Amino acid sequence: MASDFQARLFRMGRIANAYYDYHLQLTSAATLGPTGVALAISHVGGMPYLLETVDVARAQGAKVIAITQPGAPLAERADVVLGIRVPDDPVMHVGTDAYLAHLTVLEILTVMVAQRLGDDAIARLRGVREVLGSHVIDTRAHPLLNWASKEQ
Repeated sequence: MASDFQARLFRMGRIANAYYDYHLQLTSAATLGPTGVALAISHVGGMPYLLETVDVARAQGAKVIAITQPGAPLAERADVVLGIRVPDDPVMHVGTDAYLAHLTVLEILTVMVAQRLGDDAIARLRGVREVLGSHVIDTRAHPLLNWASKEQ
């Protein structure tokens, strides 16, 4: 999810990084300053390594936005909590409902950022689409996407 959100922000001209590795998360958090923002995503909100990374980011003066359950340790450390409550999954620790709820929140954040950036975001997104389309990448006209319509 973080990688997907990073790509969305990047296409709108925002600098963002998503790290899976704990060491890189800590390093990134240590480089943030008062204008930095750390977005922490964890449904359960209690992963010790993530909590430590958030503590480091806050110590540097960065704002922390958490997508997690209200009342979770992560929520208690965040400046802004985007709380997600879904019924417990009977099979998995974090079920599909939680995953889809988190993706929905990221989609809403993407739209909000684009609205805030206004014409600049629209121009950048249009430019990305044109470049990809001119290279027949990520488009309906790509030959691999039309394989079913070819005559046998």
